[in-house]
Amino acid sequence: MMPRRQTFRHRVFQVSLCTCLSLATWVYGQDRDIGEAPPPIPIIEYIGDSITAGNSTDPGSSPYPEELEHLLDNRYRVVNSRVPGAHTLTLLERFHSNISREKPERIVVLAGVNDVNIWDGQDRSGYGPVAVIERLRALGLAANHVGARTLYATFSPDDDFTGRKIAAVRKINEWILTRAAREVPGAMAVDLMQTMTGQPGIRAGVVADTLRNR
Repeated sequence: MMPRRQTFRHRVFQVSLCTCLSLATWVYGQDRDIGEAPPPIPIIEYIGDSITAGNSTDPGSSPYPEELEHLLDNRYRVVNSRVPGAHTLTLLERFHSNISREKPERIVVLAGVNDVNIWDGQDRSGYGPVAVIERLRALGLAANHVGARTLYATFSPDDDFTGRKIAAVRKINEWILTRAAREVPGAMAVDLMQTMTGQPGIRAGVVADTLRNR
């Protein structure tokens, strides 16, 4: 399948800008009185797979969390907790083990596609949409426990997904966009799939994708 015309670097910038706009209202609009001094160098932690890691065949590219750090004018320290190829269980376990050290103020979660990639289609599978949603929720609740808030991002299917796997991606994205903020206190969602592909996350379909290179 031929890649879309957009360059990887341009698409990284789109992700960064979209996330930055969400963070702008999210970071500045909560829990601070006018004139109150911000906390010293707050941390934004990114949790994700190869997209967050910045894996690409473009040698001039950089991970989008690094792009965001520049867009935020280095007022926030970015921690990129990426694990290429990781499933949400791995990311959740890693977050639990690292959170006491990093103490983020905000976390940004872009994950789930690798679970669906190896899902066998069984409802009780540990890699199906129900299990992924539960772990995404657990990530947000773990963040709440240490005073951090979560921004969830939708994602697109891999280009070989069909049938039930595409439906699984839609179900996870639907939870992100319609239920995450109700089930995880202080959480927000951003439809990155809409920004990247023009397709809303809840109507996810296969697109040519040069972002992911696990």
